[in-house]
Amino acid sequence: IPENWILLDMQSMVNIFWNKAFLTNVRQASGAPLTLKSDGGLTATECIGDLHNFGKVRFNPNCLANIISLAAVCCVCRVTMDTAVEPAIIVHCKD
Repeated sequence: IPENWILLDMQSMVNIFWNKAFLTNVRQASGAPLTLKSDGGLTATECIGDLHNFGKVRFNPNCLANIISLAAVCCVCRVTMDTAVEPAIIVHCKD
């Protein structure tokens, strides 16, 4: 998966990035680490960062992809899809 891609996941409940270049203010999260289970096994993350036009996301440099939840994106951006026009999901960012 290219490092500059952000995967829009329709089933994810967590927003997690491995590419620090997308984030600002990467810091230690308060509380216990978040442990995630996927096809690749278990991974824990203790850090969070801020994603422009979105908000806080988890950060773990050992993850395989930058993943953002479609449900979370819909809370901050308009999302449209019309396959009669284009085979795409379009996220309309604030800027």
